[in-house]
Amino acid sequence: EKEEEINTNLYSRQIGTFGMETMGKLIKMKVLIAGMRGLGVETAKNLILAGPNRVDIYDPNTTELRDLGANFYLEEAHVGSATRADASLTKLRELNPYVKVDTVTDALTADVCKNYDVVVFTELFHSTEELCTLNEELRKHNKGFILTQALGAYGYTFVDYGDEFMIHDETGEDTKSFIVTSIDNDKEPVVTVHEDKRHSFHDDSYVRFTEVQGMTEINGTDPIPISVIDGFSFKLKLDTTSFGAYTREGLVENVKVPKKHKFNSLREALAKPLATAPDGCFITPDLAFFDRPGMLHLALQGVFRFYNQNGRLPTNTDEDAQACLDFSKAVNDELKATDGAWTIEEFDEAIFKNVGRFASASISPVAAFFGGVVAQEIVKYTGKYTPITQWLHMDFFKSLPKEEVNREPTNTRYDDQITVFGRELQEKLHKQKIFLVGAGALGCELIKAFALMGVGCSKDGLVSCTDNDNIEVSNLNRQFLFRKGDVGHSKSETACRIGTEMNSDFNVRSYQTLVGEQTESVFNDTFWENLDFVVNAVDNIKARLYVDARCVWYKKPLLESGTLGTKANSQMIIPHLTQCYGDSTDPPEESIPMCTLRNFPNQIEHTIEWGRDQFNTIFTDRCNDVIAYLENPSVWLKELK
Repeated sequence: EKEEEINTNLYSRQIGTFGMETMGKLIKMKVLIAGMRGLGVETAKNLILAGPNRVDIYDPNTTELRDLGANFYLEEAHVGSATRADASLTKLRELNPYVKVDTVTDALTADVCKNYDVVVFTELFHSTEELCTLNEELRKHNKGFILTQALGAYGYTFVDYGDEFMIHDETGEDTKSFIVTSIDNDKEPVVTVHEDKRHSFHDDSYVRFTEVQGMTEINGTDPIPISVIDGFSFKLKLDTTSFGAYTREGLVENVKVPKKHKFNSLREALAKPLATAPDGCFITPDLAFFDRPGMLHLALQGVFRFYNQNGRLPTNTDEDAQACLDFSKAVNDELKATDGAWTIEEFDEAIFKNVGRFASASISPVAAFFGGVVAQEIVKYTGKYTPITQWLHMDFFKSLPKEEVNREPTNTRYDDQITVFGRELQEKLHKQKIFLVGAGALGCELIKAFALMGVGCSKDGLVSCTDNDNIEVSNLNRQFLFRKGDVGHSKSETACRIGTEMNSDFNVRSYQTLVGEQTESVFNDTFWENLDFVVNAVDNIKARLYVDARCVWYKKPLLESGTLGTKANSQMIIPHLTQCYGDSTDPPEESIPMCTLRNFPNQIEHTIEWGRDQFNTIFTDRCNDVIAYLENPSVWLKELK
């Protein structure tokens, strides 16, 4: 029971997003992560911070110097002397004292893997046939299986949670209610809501009615499935012909209903990747390249076949790139004989060769992106949110140099990055002068990324980071550079110190100064004019607007970004090419962020909402908890855990 206690102070922000029920399931989960290059350690880091019961890691490969470019817990002393798993273990354990973390040294057989709730492969340690067989064995025991890799400037994630997986909350969003203006008496009656506000329901929604007058029989029924007509009306899958006639008023609210979600095995999903897709399409991150995920799916199978034949990933040679293309074409031809299999008619050979040519490289930005995705997919095993169904393919080939570059390795930690982008870009990164505003959750990730990528890692380069805030306990489960002993210390100073531990060449300077008009004597004309690039990682609009205005005045590029729960945004602002942040207008928020409500209320609406929140907590939530406890103490305590 002691192991299953939830530290509500440490996990406060996460509980606000996931809820106590999901946290109760998460702290019982056991997860195995195979592979400790960039993607593996990013996944492990994110998951351990979230707080499952156990995370075990597997990687028997000896650390290489190039691994330091993506795994932030490896050191030069580990090169040639320790496996990637052993070298990463100590730092991973420090992330969260409530999570057990160990290495696995036995071969990853089905008997070993079935001891975990979810098994994640971030590297290839088996042939495709062996992986398919292992996946099928895990399906028999109702275990989750994720296969994912960061292959240079391309990555993918495959998720299989079995045939009978139940989703209890598809979106994690609060339920919404709308004012009813009419309900028909019909076998499939049409419901209309007030024209002031469009409803947000969809065809799979369930709804419940309250306060309806006239047709009182519809109040408090079991959840009713609907089909949407338009933004102001929908049909009920309920016969109301025997109900009284609707006269006035009423509210309709969507209801969370558990739903069964079917996944296919890896073997089936390789041949028929869209068989379980709800809309019959691949997830398409960039609609300008609508056909790209389908090509990447076949390119991946070319890489698999190359690995099966050679026991290694393809490298940056014309021979390996051509071999991957040929294997992909062979797979495509073979699949044409299978009814319903995914095939294509035209090959963009550059795409297929790019997948093969850079597949052996692990670069920090791609690893970080997919590490976030995969950790969240593991959390979804609790039944909160809808998992990926079943493939996510994403490439970053638009970032590749358009001209010929020198990709010869330099025998440094940056060799994988040089393989993808070339020595010329690496030299530019070393000399960059960047200003990072904010050292919270996003700021920690950016400091890590800059140190791994070599940004400002020369006498001509510099990363300046400022944050006037100090570290709190509630920061520790999402701001991964900080530990319990750092509580009370400066965020920026601590983050910059850890960054230099990751890369001793990292040239970084910390400030504990608020960025604003009152500190323009510190961040003066000389400071701004010497910058090459600015990155915003702040949590309030006022600071964003000020930094944006400075960037417009001094004509500096700005990367604007932010997070809210499981949502995030980023905006790249280039002088004379894009609009600035101040020119864009966000839609009005229907809800106030919890951190703003509790810590930074600055509008009258915030104080009103704060009062409502306190009233509901004291006079509604606590009363309901008491009633539930008195009715069934054992069930209430079990749900609390």
